[in-house]
Amino acid sequence: MRPYIILLAAAVTFSASALQIGDFFQNAEVIKANSVKVVNDALIKVNTTIKGYAANAPYAIKNIDVPKPTFMSHVKTNMKGLVKKNAWYAAWFATMAAAGWAIDELTGQVSQTTIVNRGDCFYNQPPYGLNLTPSQCVDLYHSIVPSRKVTKVFQDTETYKTWVTCNASTGLDCASPGLKWSKKTSASENLPISDQALYDSLAAYMMQDPKAAADAFMVPDAWPYPYPHIFPDPVKYIPGVSEADEALLDALIKGQLQTTNPNAANYVTPEKLQQLQQLLAQLQQGITPEGEAGTLNDNLKSPLTQAQLEETLQKEKEAETKADQEAATKAQEALAPAEGALDKLAEDKTWLEQQITDAPLQAPPSQGLNLPKWVWPVGNCKPFPVTFEISNMSATANDGGAFCRNYNEVYHPLIYWFMYMLLALYLFVLWHKTMVQVVGAR
Repeated sequence: MRPYIILLAAAVTFSASALQIGDFFQNAEVIKANSVKVVNDALIKVNTTIKGYAANAPYAIKNIDVPKPTFMSHVKTNMKGLVKKNAWYAAWFATMAAAGWAIDELTGQVSQTTIVNRGDCFYNQPPYGLNLTPSQCVDLYHSIVPSRKVTKVFQDTETYKTWVTCNASTGLDCASPGLKWSKKTSASENLPISDQALYDSLAAYMMQDPKAAADAFMVPDAWPYPYPHIFPDPVKYIPGVSEADEALLDALIKGQLQTTNPNAANYVTPEKLQQLQQLLAQLQQGITPEGEAGTLNDNLKSPLTQAQLEETLQKEKEAETKADQEAATKAQEALAPAEGALDKLAEDKTWLEQQITDAPLQAPPSQGLNLPKWVWPVGNCKPFPVTFEISNMSATANDGGAFCRNYNEVYHPLIYWFMYMLLALYLFVLWHKTMVQVVGAR
């Protein structure tokens, strides 16, 4: 059996010189967070559903590591919005509010009101630190005397503490009585929560319900999607290959698998080894020009299924609907102040057009003008007398006021009506040009 294994290792080593597991990777994106698998001080491992970029690319399940700094940057930057809009963060913070945690509405900083003891620090000399907490006293001592460290407390009362300090490198040569702290005040203070305490609180709450904790990574939208910048983009995966088989394929390519010792590293059964070899051969064929052409031809023969097509069309429709709604909302907000003015102008335009259309069909009035929209002015002509003198006799005559009456009641309003019609026609032409320019600009 051993000669066979040696030959197999040699063959795999030969393949490794030409192949890497990365040669088979394709790009995908995270569609959904499913649950939280692991939380430690370095990262959060999240179980996700991913999908390749191509329309007919398959889905896959992949565990993705979210580094602690990436997650904390997301939380601290968006703390106020997360607590208000995401139910998971709101429930988490409700539990912490009972412990006195609060969020500053302006900065988003999380703080806690607590009793703080402050006092003076001593080290065989007058005070070198005033108004410090015990931990601040120890930190200041370490910064001033880096060669020594605080090892233990041999006296610990509410008002007075003394620490033994020893050589930092050997732990010997302890000084006594060592560092001292004397309490002076005790008061409530609003102190910011440290990043570590914030992370520890979130991590503990995640592990209470790992499945529900997936919501911490998803935007609570009508179409939920992962928060930007948390997960890597793109995600690398091998379609149709599980994460476990992906790791074994990597070991196979590197010539590290063995089938002889179940208790040693990189052991697989002979059946599993044969399965992995067949899978590797299929993947190798797929990355050759001939294999790529064959895959494309297979795709032509096997188009999207009805379910895949409906899913793709539904997602596109939902995305378009959402984009249209957002665009309509923004446009409505931008145009709202002008809508009232435009409606009023449109009413005036309609009325003017009707007046101009009806004007040729209306005969000028013979006795006064009484239009429903306008009150026409009348003239102020007054009859004037004509005096005749013959010898010593004189006489005065007039026309009885007929001329002025006709002028005041007929001709004067008629002249003004004609002038208003000319003005209305000019305003209509000016309005028409203005509306054409406004509509064209929109």
